[in-house]
Amino acid sequence: MATNRNTRRKPIADDAMADTVQAEAPVTTEHEVTKPKKFENEDVVPCRSITAGVLVMTGARSGNVYRWYGIDDVLEVEYRDLIAEVRSRSSYITEPFFVVDDADFVTQNPLLKEIYENLYSIKDLASIFRLDPRSMTDTINKLPKGAKETVKSLAATYIQEHRIDSLRTIQTLSNIFNCNFEYLTDADED
Repeated sequence: MATNRNTRRKPIADDAMADTVQAEAPVTTEHEVTKPKKFENEDVVPCRSITAGVLVMTGARSGNVYRWYGIDDVLEVEYRDLIAEVRSRSSYITEPFFVVDDADFVTQNPLLKEIYENLYSIKDLASIFRLDPRSMTDTINKLPKGAKETVKSLAATYIQEHRIDSLRTIQTLSNIFNCNFEYLTDADED
């Protein structure tokens, strides 16, 4: 009986080396699915304020008081408090007053994903002030409550800093928010 010498097994040392190389560079496939992150009640989730000024929220489950001090301030909120806000469709979440900066949490909560797809950045909100009066009114009226409050606060700041100096724009903003932004234009001149 003839044996085929080409079918001989590799030496053990070569197999050990192959195992070492394979362990160093794991093979991934296109169909590999990563498991979603599992949150525990006390885990903390970073949340970024999109509200001008101080924002305070009391955790429904823990009783913790969370206090953001302005736009882009980031706090870690316990998972149990955050998920309670999402499940109750709290205005903190639906308006929104802050955004969750954890992709896994957002992915696991489709309501957040839907809300965040329609959010404006501060740069986007500031660009509203360059629109003509009718477009500005239409755009601001379509914003969620939290974004409207941010626009209102930005408008006051920008008017005081003379970044908005068009009387027509100031009057339009005053009409939209039912307030008198014109008084801010004279505040520095007294």
